[in-house]
Amino acid sequence: MKRSIPILMLIIIVAVVLILAGIKLYSINFQSDSNKEASHEMRGNIIKADSQFITVEGSAISSKPGSNYEETKTIKFKIKPETILKNKVLILNPGKLKPGETYTPRTEEKPGVLSDLVIGAWIISIKSKENLFKTNNAAAQEVNYVSYDSSN
Repeated sequence: MKRSIPILMLIIIVAVVLILAGIKLYSINFQSDSNKEASHEMRGNIIKADSQFITVEGSAISSKPGSNYEETKTIKFKIKPETILKNKVLILNPGKLKPGETYTPRTEEKPGVLSDLVIGAWIISIKSKENLFKTNNAAAQEVNYVSYDSSN
C-alpha cells in the first residue's frame, strides 16, 4: 500500500505539469494570434488590368511600426472613382555620358490617370483599408505608380 502512494503522487505531478504546459502553450498561441501584424499597403507590378480592377503581384508590407515583415501576394484591387492616383514621372534624358558617370533621372509628381494602370506598370504603393495579409481582393484608396518620359 505504501508503494502505491508514491506512484499515485507521481501520476498527479505529471498530470499537473502537463496541464500547466498545455495552458502555457494555449496562452502563447492566443497572444500571438491577437498580436498578428496587419498590412494596408502593397508594392509590386500590375499583372492584369481592366477598367475597374488591377491585379498586383508583389509584397504586402506590415503596418506595424518598426516591422520589416512582408508577404508575397497577388491581390485584385477595385479602382473606385474616389481612389487617389499619383504618378511619379521619371524623366529620362541622359544625353551624352562620359565613361564612369552615373545618371540620375529627374522626377516629377503628377496626378495619375487610370489609363496609365496597365500590365507591367510599377506600383510604388497601393493602399487599402482591408488587411492585405488576409485577403486577395480589396478596394484601393490610393495608388502611387511610376511612369517614364523620354521625350526630352
